Amino acid sequence: MRSKLKLALVIGAAMSALNLHARENVGNSPQKQSQSDNKSLAASCDPGVGRSELNINNVRTTIFTSGDMWWDLNTNARYEIPKGSGKHSMFASALWIGGVDNGGNLKVAAMTYRQTGNDFWPGPLDTQSASVDIATCNQYDRHWKVTRAEVEEFVANCGNPGYDVPDDIETWPGNGDAGLFQDQYLAPFRDLNNNGVYEVFNCEYPDYDITGTA
Repeated sequence: MRSKLKLALVIGAAMSALNLHARENVGNSPQKQSQSDNKSLAASCDPGVGRSELNINNVRTTIFTSGDMWWDLNTNARYEIPKGSGKHSMFASALWIGGVDNGGNLKVAAMTYRQTGNDFWPGPLDTQSASVDIATCNQYDRHWKVTRAEVEEFVANCGNPGYDVPDDIETWPGNGDAGLFQDQYLAPFRDLNNNGVYEVFNCEYPDYDITGTA
């Protein structure tokens, strides 16, 4: 009986999670939408335009750098499974993140088909002011796509004059810019000399456990 109850709770939680995907804003007046749009433009950055195709595990889908995914920003679904079938199991999804600040105010970032602007911008924040400038947004308006096979090939050939390091490994955003008060650690990497700095020229790489020792 307990096992059945646990299974029912798991199924219910999964269904609830699925119901959170890309909800529309219901009942927003034009005035409210305009106010929200203006608020979204208060950020110093333009909305991110970076997009990538994920093509793995029999799924082909589109993701963006502005927090939403699985659609084409219009009316077409882009979560195809099995890939190549022309069948799409979901239309759209987005990041929803919320929390309570020190004053007890609820703060939520929740994309809803971009109906009322953008809630997410690319790039690391200034850790002192929690802000980001347009140059940083533009620099990070992209995805870094790296596979374990690429990392293994890099490790095997690092230092070989005839080997071209993949751009996404060479430019891997392991560290923030201390001069802009960004966090020291961004994307995880294997720090071979433990100095806290991503150094691709020292054969450091995006942190896959290729040795089986982590």
